[in-house]
Order: sequence, then structure tokens, then C-alpha cells
Amino acid sequence: MSEKMSSDFKYKNKRSASAAFMLLAVFLITITSVTAPPTPHNVKGTVYNADGAQVPAGTIVSVTDINYSSEYITYTGGPTGKTGSYSLSVAGDTGDHIRVLSWNSTSYGEVNSILTSGTTVVDVTLDTLRPGELDVAILSPPHSASYHLKTVFNVTARIAAIGGQDSTGCTASINFTDPSVLTLVDGDGARQAGESGNISLGSVVEITWVVRGNQTGTSDILVNATCNSDSIYFDDVHTATAAEILIDDKYGPWINLTYPRNNTLSYDKTWIFTYFVYDVSGIFQCSLVLDGEVVKTDDDVSSNSTNHFNHTVGLGQHNWSVVCADGSADRNENSSQTFFFDILERLSLIHISEPTRPY
Repeated sequence: MSEKMSSDFKYKNKRSASAAFMLLAVFLITITSVTAPPTPHNVKGTVYNADGAQVPAGTIVSVTDINYSSEYITYTGGPTGKTGSYSLSVAGDTGDHIRVLSWNSTSYGEVNSILTSGTTVVDVTLDTLRPGELDVAILSPPHSASYHLKTVFNVTARIAAIGGQDSTGCTASINFTDPSVLTLVDGDGARQAGESGNISLGSVVEITWVVRGNQTGTSDILVNATCNSDSIYFDDVHTATAAEILIDDKYGPWINLTYPRNNTLSYDKTWIFTYFVYDVSGIFQCSLVLDGEVVKTDDDVSSNSTNHFNHTVGLGQHNWSVVCADGSADRNENSSQTFFFDILERLSLIHISEPTRPY
């Protein structure tokens, strides 16, 4: 290899190595900057009422690191004269944008600031009237309420207007986490809340929906109320839940014997034992019980209708009943009343001929 070719080869290798090193350095710097976790930063300050006096201890303060979309909650507290003080630690980076928000039942204050490398001091004054907000509670049913399948029941919600202003253009809606278990009996799930959809500050309205347990299972009931006047959900109480409402089939079928009636007398030995049966879950099977023993079983039984068994019995007194299991997963059973009947023996008539008279 010539000296010139050797020199060019060394130069190219050196340049390639240098470029690779630079790319690796940039990659490592990028990885380091992306994966560096946020660090604790102290934020503190004082919350004041509009008249300049410090708020009472226990006033809520929310600090949000906007860059990370992370919110931190604390409460004011301190000795006399310092009841509006608050302090907390925020995980973020120096230079992050933060929002400090504090409120009471009627007013709020909001301040935007920048997270500093030391302690960031942000004071807040509650000088803005809170918009209206709805407070929703489900009065009935309670959590974990249980209803028999196909039962119709009421869901009643209490809706109160809170905040600092009236709520206007309000609607309350009901939903179910499993709509196959619970369904509305009538109407739409969304209802106008209040007179003409308006609820004045401090007023309370109640709304009722009619609901049916449509099939066995568990579902939550959720009621949500919102208004056109909504702005900021400070207390975030516009949604309520009645959890784990159970719909099950607790009872066996209803059975009524129709023929033969109780204390029937007959000469016939072949009978059509007829009965009526009903269950909300349908019928799995029914059996004819004759003199205490199952003599026939039918797996093709119609609910809410008349069914029958054909069977031949012997002479004498007998009793009969029907036992059925419903179509639910639990196969709930029930027995009918017991009827008695008698099969009588037919008596032969003996014809006695008149004796022949001699002439």
C-alpha cells in the first residue's frame, strides 16, 4: 500500500470513529435528559380571604405541575395568625409551570407561577365568586341492595346546587355499568333537573327513575348531573354511585295443581295429571310425585302455561304433587300442594233370571 493510500485510510478511519463517538454522546445525552426523573421542589405560601384576613385552617389548596399534569392536594394550617399557611413538595423540574388553586364554599383564587430551584412562594387570595356546581347523592337504593329478578324499583337522586352562583341548563342522567342486568322501565335516562332545568343556589331537587332487574347479575348505578353554567368542578361531587346492586332469582317456581282436584273419586286408572307453573327464569324441569315417589320427569316444560303428565295408577287411595326447578343457575326448586284421589273398583252386576214356571 502506498504512503498516500495509507494516510487516506487512517484519516477516513479517524473521521468515522470521531463521528461514531459524537453520535454516541448525543444519544447518551438524549437518553439522560428524557429519562431523568422529576425532583422534589418545595412550594409554600399563604391563602387570604378577599378582605385580607387569612383563611381558616383546613382550607383546601391544589398545586398542579402543568408540565407533568400532576396535581397535589394539601390544606392550610398553623397557629393563630398563620391559619392560612400551606406547604408541600411537588415532583417536577425547575422552570415548570405550576398552578396554585384554593377555594372555600363560595369563592376561589388561582395563581400561575414558575417552579424555582429553591422554595417557590405563591400566595393566593379567594377573590373570585365560584360558579355553580351540583352535589349529587343517590337516596335509594343503598349500596349492595338486592332485588329479585324482574322486580321493578325506584332509583331516587338528591341534587343540590352549591358554589357561589345559580346553576342553569341542568340535566341529570342515569347509567348502569351492566345494562343487561338493569334497564330503565320507561323514558330516557336523561332528565331535566329543576324547574325549566335551573336550580337556584342552595336549592335541592329530587329525580326518580323506574328500573327493572332484567337478568341475574351485579351492576353499579351511576347518576351524573351537569349544567350549561358549569365551569370548574371544585368539589367534584356531580356524580354519585350506588355500587353492586344485585339481581338474583331467590325463589323456586310457582305451581298450581289443576286436575285431578283434591279428593276426586273415579273408576279410571289412566290419568292426565295437569298443572300450571310459572317462574321468571323459565323452567328447567318438573317431576310428577305419586304417593311420595317421583314417577315421571319432564325436561320440556313451558313457563306461565299449563303442562301435564300421562300416567296409569292402580286401585285405592293415592296422593299426587309436582316439584319443579327453575331455569336460573341455582336451579331453585319448589313443590306444589298435595292432592288426594281414589280409584274405585267397578262392581259387576249379576242378573238373576226369573224361574220357569211349570204348566
